[in-house]
This record gives sequence, C-alpha cells and structure tokens, in this order.
Amino acid sequence: MPHYPSDSAFIKDLFRMQRSEQEDRSRKTLGLRTDALKAQVTNTPDDPKVYIELAHCHAAMGEHLTGVEILERAACRLPLDFEIHYALLRMLQKCGLDNDALAAGERACRLLQDDFILRLEYELYLPKLYDSEQEILAYHRRYQEGLERCIAACDLETREGALRAARGFSRYSNFYLAYQGFDNLAVIRRYGQFVHRVMSAAYPQWSRLSGEPPIRKDSKPRIGYISAYFREHTVGKLFLGWLTQRDRNLYTAHCYYSGDSNDAVTDAYRRASDSFFQSRDLEAICAAIQHDRPDVLVFTDVGMDPVISQIAALRLAPVQCVTWGHPVTTGLPTVDYFISSELMEPPDSRRHYTEDLIRLTNLGIFYTKPLIPRPLLSKTRADFGLPQDRVVYLSSQSQFKYLPQHDRLFAEIAVAVPNSHFVFLAPNQLRGSKFLRRLQKAFSAVGLSASESCTVLPEQNNFDYWNLHLVSDIFLDTAAWSGGRTSLEAVACGLPIVTLQGDIMRARHTAGILTLSGSRETIALEAKEYVSTAARLGREPSWRKKQSSTAHHQTLFSDDSAVRSLEKFLLATNRSHNWG
Repeated sequence: MPHYPSDSAFIKDLFRMQRSEQEDRSRKTLGLRTDALKAQVTNTPDDPKVYIELAHCHAAMGEHLTGVEILERAACRLPLDFEIHYALLRMLQKCGLDNDALAAGERACRLLQDDFILRLEYELYLPKLYDSEQEILAYHRRYQEGLERCIAACDLETREGALRAARGFSRYSNFYLAYQGFDNLAVIRRYGQFVHRVMSAAYPQWSRLSGEPPIRKDSKPRIGYISAYFREHTVGKLFLGWLTQRDRNLYTAHCYYSGDSNDAVTDAYRRASDSFFQSRDLEAICAAIQHDRPDVLVFTDVGMDPVISQIAALRLAPVQCVTWGHPVTTGLPTVDYFISSELMEPPDSRRHYTEDLIRLTNLGIFYTKPLIPRPLLSKTRADFGLPQDRVVYLSSQSQFKYLPQHDRLFAEIAVAVPNSHFVFLAPNQLRGSKFLRRLQKAFSAVGLSASESCTVLPEQNNFDYWNLHLVSDIFLDTAAWSGGRTSLEAVACGLPIVTLQGDIMRARHTAGILTLSGSRETIALEAKEYVSTAARLGREPSWRKKQSSTAHHQTLFSDDSAVRSLEKFLLATNRSHNWG
C-alpha cells in the first residue's frame, strides 16, 4: 500500500480512483447495452425504439456519427415512423450537421405531412453553432418566413386541429432564437401570440379565469412557482433561495415541477414548499394549479422547456410572472411581469419586454456561495492537455453563446499576450472541431494558429469543471450573452473575470455580478477595452492577483435583500389584482 504524507493526499487519491472506476463502469455498461441492442435490431428490425436507444448509446460513448448512421438506416426501413425522423433531426442538430438536418427535416415533412411537431422543427430550425454572420442573418430570415408558414398552415377551427397544433408545441422550443444576438422582440411577440392562440383553442377551459374568488382557510396569499428545472440545473440553483429564505408568515408557496428527475435540489424545493406537485403531463399540471388557485404564478423560465412554455400561454392565475432563468421576453399576452435584476438591466430596458418589468434589488437572487472542494481537485494542466508555461484564459460557456463576429476578440488577445492559451468546452467532438475551424479564421487573420493557441475540451463533470478553473489564470466572459452561474462559480474559484457589458439584460449578467462584488475594473464597455483588459491581466500577474482577491463574497453571495424585494413585489401585486 502506498505511503500518504497526509490524510488530504489519501482522500485525493481515493477520490481520483473512485471517479476513474465510475467512468470505467459507465463505459462498460454502455458497451454491454450497445451489444444487446445490436442483437435486438437483428431480431426485431421493425422496432423504432431499439434503433433510437442504440443511436443514443453510441452518442453517449462519443460515437455521434455512428448514431446518425443508425437513425438514417432506420428512417429508410421505417419511413413513416415519426420518432425515428424526430430523433435523427435532433441528433444532426446536436452534431452541428445543419444542412443534413434540414434535408432530413424536409424529407420527414414530406412523408408525414400532418405532423405539426416535424413541421415546427423543420420550418423553425436553428443551428447551435453558426459559421458566419451571414449564416446568422440567413437563418433569421428563414425562421421568420417559416413562422408565417406554420401560422398559415395551422387549423384552429376544430378542437382536433387545435390539439394537433398544441401537440407540436409539446416538443418544440424557440430557445435558440435568442442566441442569434438580436433584440427579437417583434419576432418573439409574433411567436408568443401564435402559441397563445393555439393553446387557448386546444384548452379553452384554461384560457381564462372563472370569476369566482377562491375560498381559503387562511388569508395568506398563495404563490405558485413552476419549472422543469427544480433539480441540479442552473435555473434550479439560481432561484432556490427565493423559497428557502422566504418569510413563511407572508405567503404559502406551491411548487409545480414538470421534470422527471429528482436530486438534492429537488428535495430542497420540496422542503421549502407548502405543497409540491410533480408531473410531466401538461393537463395534470394545469389541473393541479387550477385546484390550488394560486394568486400569483411565477415561471422560473419560459422558452426553454416546451411544456412550461405551453402552460405559460394559458391563464391559470390572476397574475403570471416570469423571471430571468431564460433572460428573454416571452411575447405571451398571458405573462404580466418580467422579474429581473436592477444591476443587470440597462436604463432603457423596458422596451425589450412585452411584460411589465420589475427590477429586484441587486442581482435579484439569493445564491449560496459554491463550496469548492479544493483538496479533492488535484488535476494539473497536464491532465487537461494544457501547456504549463502559458497564461491560460478559460471561457467555459455553452457553445451556442459564441457568435462568429466575436471570435476576433480571442485572436486580438492572443496577439497582445504572445504566451497565451485559450480553453473552451464543446458537447461533442464534431461541434468542437467545427468551432475550432471557425476560430482558425480569426486567428489566421492575425497570423496565428487556433490549433496551437486554443484547446477545445469535452464538457466536464462538476469536479473537473472546478478543477479546470483552478489551473487557469483568467476567465473570459462571452459577448452578447453573458455568464450567470458560470461567472458566480468563477468568482468562487478565485478567477478574475473580463466581461463586455452589452446593451441588453442577457449581456450584462457578469457586469452585475462584478458590480455587486466590487470588481468593476474588469468590466469593459467596448470591444477594444475588453481586449486591453484581458491583455493587462495576462501580462501583469500582480494586477491579476489583485483582481482575484477584490471580490467581496459577503455582498455577492447569500444576499437576502433580493428575497425581501421579491416578497414586497409579490404582496403588492397580489393586493392590486383580483380574481375574475
């Protein structure tokens, strides 16, 4: 048995071995399942579920193209099976094979002409990673034209037609529209009005409130919170403090969870609620809300999960609000207020919303400082394949936040700091390679090589993700769509952050975080300043260290003033609205 100089060293080694064993077991399990599914395909070649599961197993092992090939063969064998076509289209999108996805979508719509899910997926298709600004504009136009075609093709004259259209929205979300970098208020309003018309026609019983006020045993207002992400997810973690830190004497809290997985965060929401209802079924959730008759219904996000977006298009409470889990207006006439943050909103921000804007104190959230288990995070730069002698800039946002027009910022920093290296994350090798090829255009324009200056790593588990922060020097925020939870965790890990404050709320998350923590020196107001600030951090280790240590965690984390601000709004708006 090896000798350990301390308990800490023993724990780190044990932890590393356990994590390696878990990964090995997972790979072995996937391999065994894949072999079993291959045998099933031979024995039951007309079962679409087998093909889909087999394709997903290959994707989970990083073999995405194999998964695509399996689904393409299945689509040829079972040309009228909706689930096969849907799975193929989504996997092609995930891989960044957008032209192939459009071709597959067109073929599927031709074969299954009455399926509104496939029509929405095809007509409103958006990539997760763009190659150029011109491509963004082309898809933006295509989306608007496709939306009009969907509206024209939608039959709402009969309940059957309305239910068919509503079924389409049970799978489709316009989530990626907001990541094109535009202020899409008019387009989102048009989309929101369309969803509202469909849902009202399909579920007229929930399209308006009855005029009878609820009979209550007590006089406390009822506040409903609804989400698909009451779990270990950015949205779930951002807004948990609203419930755990609330004054229970002021109102009763009723949670409606449309997710199907449960973890410690789910349990925390359950404990913090007076009632907790969980179902993935839209009608069951609506019936539960109707039974509880909340005075105010708060959506943690709209535009991410399809079922939640459908419910938001109905009228289930006198006051319906959304917050910045997805920091974009809903465009829905059924959502009355957008609950935001005073430090993240620009002065003229009301014009960005179809809802009335509410600015809560500071960030508007109570977020507990993440506990970073530093003794367990023993990986070095070499373990991540990173150079030892470079200034490492980490930019770990979701890949769809990176727009091609901003790639030049990384290249210009590289010119200013010759010993720099940049680290990004990608969900799979195909998208990682596509992103690196795009970066090469910007780096070659300044005489550099992206393949030498950049590393694109796979997405990491929690511990490796934090470990990556600890071996990096500087955190680079994304322009156009800023980091939220990622920036809070970067602060907790001690990394200085450079951000480019934009003119819309979703481009100002990190600026708000740095303002509250007292670290405004690294907030840039223009691209040139972003580059010069990042370069100074790279060239001046002493200034970098100063910026790492200036964050006031006691003001940034566990800010209960935001909860008091929320409670004040909820009680005031409840008094000003009546049932009926």
